[in-house]
Amino acid sequence: MTTPTRQVQNSYDCIVIGGALVGASVAYGLGKAGLKVAVLDGDDSAFRASRGNFGLVWVQNKGAGCPDYARLSLRASRLWSDYAEELRAISGVDPAYQRSGGLTICVTADELEFYRSLNARIEHEVGGPHVPAEFLDGKALRELMPAAAADLPGALYSPVDGICNPLALLRALHEAFRRVGVTYLGHHNVNRVFCRAPGEFIVETGGSQRCLTAGKVVFAAGLGNTRLVAEVGLEAPLTPLHGQIVVTERVGPFPCVPNGMLRPTAEGSLLIAHSEANVGFDTRVMAPAACAMVARCLRAFPGLRHIRVVRTWAALRVMTPDGLPIYDQSESCPGAFLVTCHSGVTLAPFHAGEIAGWIASGVRPEACRAFTADRFHV
Repeated sequence: MTTPTRQVQNSYDCIVIGGALVGASVAYGLGKAGLKVAVLDGDDSAFRASRGNFGLVWVQNKGAGCPDYARLSLRASRLWSDYAEELRAISGVDPAYQRSGGLTICVTADELEFYRSLNARIEHEVGGPHVPAEFLDGKALRELMPAAAADLPGALYSPVDGICNPLALLRALHEAFRRVGVTYLGHHNVNRVFCRAPGEFIVETGGSQRCLTAGKVVFAAGLGNTRLVAEVGLEAPLTPLHGQIVVTERVGPFPCVPNGMLRPTAEGSLLIAHSEANVGFDTRVMAPAACAMVARCLRAFPGLRHIRVVRTWAALRVMTPDGLPIYDQSESCPGAFLVTCHSGVTLAPFHAGEIAGWIASGVRPEACRAFTADRFHV
């Protein structure tokens, strides 16, 4: 391996590549553990899943085919109340977490039957009742959400689910990791990472023409991980999944149990989700998808038909081939870690806790042993 000609300007115990929800959570945990940490973040052109996040802290319907993921999601959600309070105390920013229960709203009888079957499968694979949940008929749904259409077949309700403000969460994490001594370096697009010697990683950045070194490096750059990890013996088979959010005008208070279709904001507008499309690295808004989202929302909440839409935007989710996280350490370059998932909100306290603890100590938590990239070669 050729040593770069640029002079190393800074040295850290650990460099975290990526400053969105996953990277910021890990960096906060590492800073709390006493490591000298730098977060290298990209510029405003970076693909950021965080900008299209609904803020759900969610367990229901997760883990079909992978009981370890079902258990991990529930485990992380149970950490959220203490985690939110800790962030609020150290950062002064309230992530607005509410464990108020959550709904999967079904607009057809077939959908309701699908989720019955899905949850029966998850319970069977986990080995018994997993998430406290119940299926509601249309009448019971309307008791929770009076605005729901009279002819909706029902919904799945779980009291363990909840919601936060994802933008406030990201701001809280950045302020929190700063207060535990983490250095944030924005506009530091990473060009290359390699291991110059055991326990010595070189990170080359672009626009700043800067070269940094660290004893450990964490790849938490979402879709950017794929091109960066090869030289340190890791694998990140990630693909983008396009999704959109539609925002309405301000409508005032709107009683709403957290769900994946509609959420009020503190400012009085409504957010409508969600869509999925495999269109590569294209973040343009797709009008047909936005129209379908709104139509589905109006099927569930017809009283909103006169509310105006004021804007919409798109973002790219970070997806592995099976939709599950990757938590991996390089065998050829120990000290290089990959942390990537599409549930950066729900799993945030796990990332700040056990994942950061693993990176700091070298002891892999049992909860993440099922999530190496080796599973793609079985």
